[in-house]
Formats: sequence, C-alpha cells, structure tokens
Amino acid sequence: MSRHQKRVTLEEVARVAGVSRATVSRVVNGVASVDENIRQTVARHLQHWLPAEPGGQGVGDPARGRHRAGVAQ
Repeated sequence: MSRHQKRVTLEEVARVAGVSRATVSRVVNGVASVDENIRQTVARHLQHWLPAEPGGQGVGDPARGRHRAGVAQ
C-alpha cells in the first residue's frame, strides 16, 4: 500500500453503502446468503477504495480467493 492510500474499514464501507458492518463482512468473505443487489452495491463501494488487479478481476473478489485484500477489520 502506498503511503498516500488510506486503509478503509468495514464501518466506512458500510456507512457509504447504507448497510451494516456485518453485511460488508459477509460480502467480503463471500457468504452466499447475501442478496445479489446488496452484494453489488457493497462491491461498487469497495472498488472506490480498492484498485483493480491486472487481468480484470478486482481485489476482494470472493470467487477468486481474494477476500480481504486491503480491507482493515
């Protein structure tokens, strides 16, 4: 992480996404019971802080095994 990047917390993502901290945690950890619309909303807000990786798969994509990259809990 460069010195100019801020570490984001689950609470910050939850606040801007309009969901609970627990919901953000569930999305980051790939829990299947999260509604797809909510998952997409949280993912969109996470992308604001987390840069995409080469190859088109974003950081924090549970399907690719990157559950917590860059997320401070």
